[in-house]
Amino acid sequence: MVDRRPPSRKDKDTASAPRIPASTHIAGDTMRVSAGRLPIDDMDLRLLDALQRWGRSSLLSLAKHTGLTSPPTLRRVRKLQERGIIRGYHATIDRSKLGYDLLCFVTVQLVSQSDRNLRAFESLVREWPNVRECLALSGHHDFLLKCAFRDARERDAFAADALGNTPNVERISVLSCVRVGKEEPGLPLRENRIADD
Repeated sequence: MVDRRPPSRKDKDTASAPRIPASTHIAGDTMRVSAGRLPIDDMDLRLLDALQRWGRSSLLSLAKHTGLTSPPTLRRVRKLQERGIIRGYHATIDRSKLGYDLLCFVTVQLVSQSDRNLRAFESLVREWPNVRECLALSGHHDFLLKCAFRDARERDAFAADALGNTPNVERISVLSCVRVGKEEPGLPLRENRIADD
């Protein structure tokens, strides 16, 4: 049973939000909602933006960033974690300082694109530590792999041994990154929030 009473000021941050239709505007709070997505308000967006930029922020810093006090800030962060919106916290590592000088993108075309074969390839990719991301694509190529290698020899061995001996792989193309012009994690939450205001 859902409690339809409006939450009091005290429990506003802890109340579970009822299902809200897409593009709903609630007096006092603008809910950023898309069809089938979880409701997110401006305070949640401020928190997410701060965390994806500065993942090691203290609770006090997060509270200052959002304009809330520490207790409701902590409740909101925990709720975002429970809802699966925050999936984890990661350090950004300078790969070249650890000897991974080659960043490569590999396009893969399969012989058969049946669901079973696609999932079999994805399962195999999870066993390759050099592959950091695997994206299924529409169009001419079936997958795009983002890979980190120490050198050209390691890259070529991966292409020949791992991908070359994989069943159902028809064609691959290896693209080596010459320079990174932009590398920004997360989503453009702050920009979208400002644009919508």
